[in-house]
Amino acid sequence: MPDDVDLANDQLHSELSRAINRIRKNNSPINKGSKTCIECGEDIPEARRELGLNFCVGCAESKERRRSLFAED
Repeated sequence: MPDDVDLANDQLHSELSRAINRIRKNNSPINKGSKTCIECGEDIPEARRELGLNFCVGCAESKERRRSLFAED
């Protein structure tokens, strides 16, 4: 029977694996200069792509809003 430490380690391993896979996917050469948002798959306007941005306007705004909500003072 697994104890709390085993369960916590399993959860940590699982979350780390997902995070690493997400980073690898977002940094893959396939996504560099992509015409679609890496978050939702919608088209990225050409002006944003020229700046090297990988998120559509909506996802970028949502990401910034979440960042501001959880930012420390």
